[in-house]
Order: sequence, then C-alpha cells, then structure tokens
Amino acid sequence: MFNMRRRTIVSQIIVLFFIINIISLAFYTLFLYQQDKRFHMHYIEESIQEISKEKAHVLAVNLDHIKAESQNLAYVAKEYLTAKDENTSFIAAEYKRDDRGVLGRNIDQSEIENRKLNLSNIYLPNNSVLTPMIEQEILKTEKLDPLFSQVIARNKYIQWAYLTTENGMMRLFPYVDNTAYEPDHDQRLDVFYATANKENNPEGKTIWTQPYYDYLLTGWMITCSTPLYDGDTLLGILSLDLRLDTLREDILADFRVGDTGFAFLIDSNGNIIYHPDVLEIGSRQGVPLKRSIFDEELSNAQANIIECMMNSLTGIGRYQSGNNTHLVAYSQIPDQGWALGIDVNQNSFLVSNRVQTSSIYAFLTFSLFLFSILSIYVYRQYSKPFKQLTDHAQKLSEGNFDNQDIISNFQEIEILSSAFNTMSAKLKSYTESLIRRTNQVETVFNSIGGLLMILSPDRKIKMLNKKGFYRFGKLDKEIIETYCFRSIAGQSFCCSNCGFDEALSTGKPVHKQIGNGSDIFSNAYYPIINDNGNIEEIIVYSQNITNRILMEKELAQAEKLAGVGQLSSAIAHELKNPMAIMKGASYLLRNKTKNYADPNITANIDIIDASIENSENVIFNLLEFSAKSKHSQENVDIGKIIDQILLLEKRNITKNSIKTDVLLNPAPFIISCQLDAIKHILLNLIANAIQAMQKGGKLTIRGQYCRTDDDKIQLSIRDEGIGIPYNMQSEIFKPFFTAREGGGGTGLGLWVTRLAVEKLSGEITMHSIPDKGTTFTVILPTTQKKES
Repeated sequence: MFNMRRRTIVSQIIVLFFIINIISLAFYTLFLYQQDKRFHMHYIEESIQEISKEKAHVLAVNLDHIKAESQNLAYVAKEYLTAKDENTSFIAAEYKRDDRGVLGRNIDQSEIENRKLNLSNIYLPNNSVLTPMIEQEILKTEKLDPLFSQVIARNKYIQWAYLTTENGMMRLFPYVDNTAYEPDHDQRLDVFYATANKENNPEGKTIWTQPYYDYLLTGWMITCSTPLYDGDTLLGILSLDLRLDTLREDILADFRVGDTGFAFLIDSNGNIIYHPDVLEIGSRQGVPLKRSIFDEELSNAQANIIECMMNSLTGIGRYQSGNNTHLVAYSQIPDQGWALGIDVNQNSFLVSNRVQTSSIYAFLTFSLFLFSILSIYVYRQYSKPFKQLTDHAQKLSEGNFDNQDIISNFQEIEILSSAFNTMSAKLKSYTESLIRRTNQVETVFNSIGGLLMILSPDRKIKMLNKKGFYRFGKLDKEIIETYCFRSIAGQSFCCSNCGFDEALSTGKPVHKQIGNGSDIFSNAYYPIINDNGNIEEIIVYSQNITNRILMEKELAQAEKLAGVGQLSSAIAHELKNPMAIMKGASYLLRNKTKNYADPNITANIDIIDASIENSENVIFNLLEFSAKSKHSQENVDIGKIIDQILLLEKRNITKNSIKTDVLLNPAPFIISCQLDAIKHILLNLIANAIQAMQKGGKLTIRGQYCRTDDDKIQLSIRDEGIGIPYNMQSEIFKPFFTAREGGGGTGLGLWVTRLAVEKLSGEITMHSIPDKGTTFTVILPTTQKKES
C-alpha cells in the first residue's frame, strides 16, 4: 500500500500522526464522557432547584391571594353583622326547616340552576332555636352571596366560601343541600372553626388548617379561616376552602424532571400538608390529617433533608433508595411556615440525557476508520500540496478561518501548512473578539433609556438605538443617512436652541433643553475626536423631561402659595388680639355714644368697624387662596378666586395705575373642577396681563356660559398692554418661548397654563393686536369627568 523506500520520514510522520490522534481521541472520548456526566448532574440539580423555587413562589402568591380574599370578606362580613338590625319578616318564607329539623334555604332545584352559582345555603342544626339574633345573622349574611361568587370566580383553587357565626349558623357558597351533615352537627366544633376561635387563636390572626377530607366529599381541603371580632366579642369565622387536588394539578404536578418526580408539602413541625402517597380517599370526613413525615420509613439522609426543610432552609439533598439515587430540592413558602420539596430519581433522569456507552464505542470506531482513510489520502496526494495551500489562502481571504489538514509532504510545505493553520486560529480569535466587542457596544448602545444617536458633522444620522426606532416608529433604512431634523423633528430646518453647532465648533460637550411641540427634551452633545484632533462624529443623547419640568413648576407654585399662607397665618396670629381689642373698643364706643345726637361720631365708628371687617376679609382670603385643595374635584367659585388673585396682585395694580373690571354672569360663577388647577390658570393669565401693562391700562375679566353649549363656561382676560407681535403669536404656547422684552422669564408659563387647561378638558385661545392689548379666552366644561 505504501512505498516505504520513498520518503520514509514522511511515512513515519504519518504513522506517528495516526497513533497520536488515536490516543488523543481515546483520551478526549473519556474526558467527554466524564464531562457529560458532570454537566448533566449539575443540570439536574439546577433544574429541580429552580423548579422548587418557582413552584414555592407561585404557591406562596396563590396562598397570599386567598388569605387576602379571606381577610377582605371577613372585614365586609363584620360590617354587615354589626350594622343596624333590619326587617326579618321575609325569613319565614325564604328559609324553612326540613324533615330532619335542619333550617335551610327554601328553594327548588330549577331555581338553583337558573341562578347558577350566585346563591348560598345556610345550615342551622335541629337543636338550635331560631332566635331574633340568628334571624338578623341570616338576613345580613345573605348580602355576602355576590362577594362569595366574585371571590370563587377570581380564584379557581377556592372550592367553598362560608361564614360560621358564634351562634352556630353557617352560610355556605355555592348552594348545596344540607343532607351531607348530621341534623345536629355543630360547625363550631369543626377544624376550620376550632383552629381559629378565641381559645386556639387569641391573637385573631388568619389561620390555615391542617388537611382534612371535606364533609361534602369533594376531596382533601385546607381552609383559610379569618375570625370576625367586634371589639373583644367573636362574631364568627370566615372560611375559604382550598382543594388540594386542584392545587396539585395546576401547581405541584406541573413540572418535568423525569417520570418519577413528585412534589410534597410539610409544615415546620414535619406534619404533611400534601404528599401524593398519603392523601387517599377513605379518611373520616372533617378529621384533620395529623400525620408526620417522620411516620414514614426514612433513611438518615432523608431525615436530614426533612430537618433542613423544617429549619426554614433552601437547598438540595440526596438519599439512596435501593439502587437508585434520589435528589430532593426544597424551598420555603414565605409567611406560611411550610416547605416545598421536589423528589426525583437521579438515575432515570441521567439515562435519558447522558451519552450512551455504545454510542461512544461507535463514535470511536467510526473515527478510527476516518483517520485511516484520511492518512492514505494525505499520503497519496502529496503531489498537490501547492494547490491545497492556495485553496487554504483563498479560504482565509473569504473569512473562513477553520484549520485545514496538515499537508504531509516535504518538510518545508508541512511547516508552511502549519503556519497557515496558526495564522487562521489567530485571525479567527481576533475576529471573534471584534464581533464580541461590537455586540457588547451595540448592547450598551441599545440599553440606554432615552434616544441615543450618532450624527455626522453634516447632521446625518449614522446610528440610532432601539429606543429611537420605537419612538418614531420607523425602520432602520428610513432613518439612517437622513438629516436628524427632518427624520426626527419632521421639519426642513435645524431645531432652535440646538447645541449641535456649539459642540461642533468648540469640541466640548454641550447640554441644551429644547421644546418640540408640547414636549421638552434635555439634549446632550458629545463630540468624538480622532487622533488628528478633528471631530468625526457627535453623540446626541435626548431625554423627554416634560413631566419633570411640570413637577418643578407645580412645586414652585405650591411653595409660593405655601409662603403666602405662612405669611398670612403669621399676620393673622399677630393681628388677632389687637383686632379683637379694636372690635371690643368699637363696641364700647358705640354703646357709650348711642345717646349722643352727633352723626359724625356714629359715622366714624362705622368706618372703624368697616376697616376691621375689611382687614379680617383680606387675611381670610389670603389664607383661603394659599390653602392646598384636598379634593380631585369640587365646586369652585371663580369670582372668589379672581378676587383673591387681584388682592395678591394689588401692589402691582396700584403701582401701574391699572383699573380692573370684573363681570361674571351668573354670580356666583360656579364650576366643578380641580381647585389648584384653576387657581394656577387664572393666576398665570392675570399676572401676565398685569405684567403687560407697565404704563397703566384696564384689566377686563369676563365670565359667562357659552352661547352654543350650556355645559361649558367661557372666561376672558383682556389687557390694554403692549400686545404680542404678529410673527410671535403662533409660538406663544410653546415651551421656552417668551414675548417679553429682553427675553425675561422662563418661557414656560403659558405652556404650563395650556397643559393645565387641557388637563381640565378645556381649550385656550389668544387674540392680540400689537400696541392695543391681548385677550386670552379659556373655555372649560362646567363638570369634570372623573377618571376611571
């Protein structure tokens, strides 16, 4: 087969290569087998541990939900039972005793089916007298039927909902006849009542019972019982039955860790709450399952696992059962004092996941066969080494960095071929590293919360994060390489107050706030500078800060009003005693001089009284205006608010010699809305009007119902100030825009006012004539719709 006299060194190299690969393959196969075994063992442990934690969490959430339902129903039931007594005359027709003397609901089967689950039954044993108090309990607890129905509809794990009073009457939902109970059965002796009564539960907490088999033969139950107390008096106990079969089917049995896996529940004392081998039909009805997990035959390892579960630990343990190794993952149920365990047969799981020994032998045999064929092929093809090297180089140029077979021919060619493989490995490692870095950068880029984009010096978008694409609802190809102001702002010119040019000229980061429609954005511009000091690109980070600005403005307004309130309170406190003295002195003067015929004295005393009353009204108005409303909607007297604002602005009105003319029709002018919002709107508009009349003028305020819609009112605030230039009027409600001379103010007042009006479902318009004055008109509904 081989020409051994020609190039014998090559032949030896091939043989050596063959032997080394065989040994390497054998060791690698053994290593693979062990690694596979360790991997699947680790996988099993992680899997059942995660399943244990997940199921424990789901179970805890469901139990907490049922507990909350029980407490809510108990609260409502207590309110019903302690309410005023009602007429019980209809009880005789609605509720009757049966042939056994048991009092129940008198209703035929067809009516039960028509009313479906919205009906309950009561049980009062034949040895209990129907007293007036029990009649009131029957009447009042009947109101619980719709609540019981809703609770059972919301939670499929709840089988029965019922209330048992201290007088021995039980109301059970949904309806079931009383034949399941003995005629003299006392519900107060049952586990769901006895566990939570005053003797066994003096703290009055919500209690979960041990498992017991239901009297109605529907299966194994655990009950969540909440006592109802009126002061120290126990009124009864509200109970919700949780069927363990339903819980098992939906939660405890819903996992896949081999065919032999099962779940079980125990409490902190080792008592069984649920175990598939223990809860069997045949137990006596109503008798709790008082069976400890230690009653089973447990090995030392199993006992140690149970001890860990009882000690509120979470983890995983092993025990031997015959030739099988079992894994038990356990987790705690928060706030219940229970522990959930999941038991799986490790061996049966490994059989379905581990690499089979026969498969390894087959793989080894097949590999040996391939190596044999490959060795012969390489030896016979030594005459084509250069063709192979050329092909290898071509593959490298195409991005294929996989290693090629060593060409076993001349020594130089072998060295060259090996060098190609080394270069391929390094190129592959470097390329993969670049790809990883690129993916990392892209992940960080896309994880940024706001809009993040990279722009070229001519404002073209080079890259945009996912937040940007989602924000504008456009595809990659629709935005990339387009101008930012055109694709993002939807305009043909650069945004005003944009910091792009400043960052481009200074090469330093720039921060700007920009208004776009009704929103305000905080933009940051970061230049990317190359090694030559030139700016290649600019990173722009944009966040919508509209809500933050609104909150700051509302906080500033609240602080301003709070300051007015504090000052008014201080003035009222300081003037309270002097004004009381003056009122007393005025009263004494009036009594002393009532017999004098001089009208001047009476007139002067009237002036004193009027001045005192006016001072008190001023302080009261300031205090009332600065007080923060506690209601989301209330009746508001618009005229009163306008008077209070004019009082606050009285200094500026007097200083600028401004006349005021307020006419509201009808008077008082009442609407239903949020008080603080209408204060903010009127204060901004009136203050702006006064600010516009530095050289005096007339402030006219009108209010009336809209002529076309009686459900809306129209308020107009007109000043005779400098007016607003025509070229600015379309921008007046935009953020950061101000028409004041010298750019005074923040430019946010009218923007915030417009948002406040729109929040009240209204609208605001402006009409202005330069040098003549400006009129702002606000239309609001007379009644605000409540948010659902």
